Amino acid sequence: MSACLACGSENAAGARFCAACGSPLMTACLTCGSPLPEDARFCPACGSPTTLPNAGQERKVVTVLFADVTGSTALGERLDPERFREVMQSYGSAMREEIEAEGGTVEKFIGDAVMAAFGVPAAHEDDPERALRAALRMMRRLEELNSDLERRHDVTLQIRVGVNTGEVLAATSPGPGEAMVTGDAVNAAARLQGVADPGTIFVSQRTADAVRGFSFDDRGLHELKGKRDRVRAFRLVEETGLGSRGVPGLSAPMVGRNTEFEVLRSVYERVVAERRPHLVTLYGDAGVGKSRLTGEFLAWAEAREPPPLVLRGRCLPYGDGITYWPLAEILKGHAGILDSDPPELAVEKVRKTGRDLLTQEVATDPTRSTAALAYTVGLEDPEVSFADAGPREVRDELHAAWRSFFTALSLSGPVTVVIEDIHWADPVLLDLLDELAEQVEGPVLFLCPSRPDLTAKRPSWGGGRRNMSSLALDPLSSDEAERLVRLLLTVDDLPSSVHGRILERAEGNPFFLEEIVRRLIDGGLLRHEADRWRATSGIEDVEIPDTVQAVLASRIDLLDAGDKRLLQAASVVGRVFWTGPITELTDVSGTDASDALRRLEERELVSSRAGSTLSGQREYIFKHVLTRDVAYESLPRRDRADAHSATRLSDWCGCC
Repeated sequence: MSACLACGSENAAGARFCAACGSPLMTACLTCGSPLPEDARFCPACGSPTTLPNAGQERKVVTVLFADVTGSTALGERLDPERFREVMQSYGSAMREEIEAEGGTVEKFIGDAVMAAFGVPAAHEDDPERALRAALRMMRRLEELNSDLERRHDVTLQIRVGVNTGEVLAATSPGPGEAMVTGDAVNAAARLQGVADPGTIFVSQRTADAVRGFSFDDRGLHELKGKRDRVRAFRLVEETGLGSRGVPGLSAPMVGRNTEFEVLRSVYERVVAERRPHLVTLYGDAGVGKSRLTGEFLAWAEAREPPPLVLRGRCLPYGDGITYWPLAEILKGHAGILDSDPPELAVEKVRKTGRDLLTQEVATDPTRSTAALAYTVGLEDPEVSFADAGPREVRDELHAAWRSFFTALSLSGPVTVVIEDIHWADPVLLDLLDELAEQVEGPVLFLCPSRPDLTAKRPSWGGGRRNMSSLALDPLSSDEAERLVRLLLTVDDLPSSVHGRILERAEGNPFFLEEIVRRLIDGGLLRHEADRWRATSGIEDVEIPDTVQAVLASRIDLLDAGDKRLLQAASVVGRVFWTGPITELTDVSGTDASDALRRLEERELVSSRAGSTLSGQREYIFKHVLTRDVAYESLPRRDRADAHSATRLSDWCGCC
């Protein structure tokens, strides 16, 4: 018997395709299609190499979701085949919509079961959260679907769901019948679904550890078919939205950001004194401390007299109707609009806000400006229609309305507007923010935390504008990072090598530091005893937490395919690398490689060095050691061996 790597089903010995899902049970030659023995480097039928570096396969950490309809066999016996097919098609379409709404990819439908993957073809830093939200959406959608099915067919469906996170081999461009993801993580998700109670969602330990803002019920250890050790399962109860980064129960003051804090304070004081708007873009990699600095600054500002009105909105990475999402959040919060409000009530709340704020002093047509604000939230004021207006006219009306809105608010005192994650902002929103920073009248500070990716999307952002400035956050220095660790916790018996390893892996990124410490605590390697933290055996191995891996993998997956391939090739050479070895490995020209490396520098993934330890070769370094590790780990192991063989530094340095 052999197990299918795609769905976990057992198949007869010698079978070439899975009887349950149709996936190939053996790897096929890329040239002639003949079955390949395990670990074959050349095809025994045609002699072709079995793999090419980065030829459509990558190792990825993904979250897999399996959902199965319980009692479908009995249902099929009860219903006419045509009616049964109609029921299952309605179910399949509904589940696909909910999965794709959260950014998941439906791998396949296997009879009455659906398999989906989150993290392929591109990784996101919140793939486990997306998978759990999708599972909850599927349950809610099934309730709605059952009402329709009961009325039309006198039947209702019940599903059970399994969710697991783990490493897989992913096909970046799968062909017909080829599995998108294969590996034990897929099998474990299917087995978790098999032990879940009808109507419940079972989640693996690894998935539960990787998410924030969800509540679980520990359902104990389970024997899973094909797994040697028992596996702990958690029943997903609900999304609480209460999770946050950091280590629960541990806190530390802000470290190493005094200079940046003083800059923000100075800008704010000038905005208030001169009664002029200003926009500050706060650049920094994920986890470097943008949110912490923003929070500390707001706490300082709100303690002043008069305190500013603080408005907050966040750009979303995916979803429908998100162009003006942060402004919609600001308006809904200020007007007191609830998601449960019917449209008529929501429109009336916007009208009241307009009557209170938008006078002739700040708006040429207050009624129409109020309707434009409502339009931003997706509401249509029945008294003012934009249906006949052209796109340019609608854009101008929206811009004027928001200019009037912020100007009106600033008449009563200073205003601080925080627009988070503007690296995900739609270009239309960036245009509006650009205009607001110049044309709002009054003391309004726009503070926009962003990752460096924004400069690739909008190279001219803020350039040459007197009312716009930027502030970059670098990783903490080694002394600052060590101070942060000691402020978080004092550990008895912590080997100095482990202390150094934590600092080495985090390289000054506060989020990485906290997540590594959290991983050690969750894994039982750090224990709290008698008001002290004590190290336990096994702590010497400091691994990359899934939360950190996801942040870095998502940045790498945003790259153009050619740039990503070059970054992976560079990771084979090492933390420090040179142009010659990677051009040889990727078979690209020196000019193309230089262009790609320049783009990688702009995204702050690598840095060029002034000198070089290899004569005639430009030298680069990965800005963070974990970026190199994640890029390297994405290569299939067989490709790594071939790449190392093809890239020997001794051939370049002339030392052998």
